[in-house]
Amino acid sequence: MARKICFINYKGGVGKTSLIVNTAAALAKMGQRVLLCDFDTQSNASIWLMKLERWNKVNAEGVGSVYSIFDPGRARVRELVVKDVVEGKAGEKLLPGLDLIPTTFNLVDLENEYNGDPKRPH
Repeated sequence: MARKICFINYKGGVGKTSLIVNTAAALAKMGQRVLLCDFDTQSNASIWLMKLERWNKVNAEGVGSVYSIFDPGRARVRELVVKDVVEGKAGEKLLPGLDLIPTTFNLVDLENEYNGDPKRPH
């Protein structure tokens, strides 16, 4: 049976990212299928799991992240999933079963749009 676990806390510096990534890794290590959806505009969980170089490609293209979910017609959710995201230096899958829908810095634009930021161009 599928379960959903959500971690939300608006306070910074309380260990949300560490808790989320380590919980996801522990569940995957126990043989569970895990989909981590990163909705944090700082992108730390995505960077941590994908490694910076790989994440930079997603961030530079501006596609393939949770931002695309909010842009109708841009991408289907299944297309955003990075399967078995944790890779070793040789590209081997270190945590099979841990998938990720990454986020990018452009998610902050969406946050500003929904908050009605007058400085954001429309």
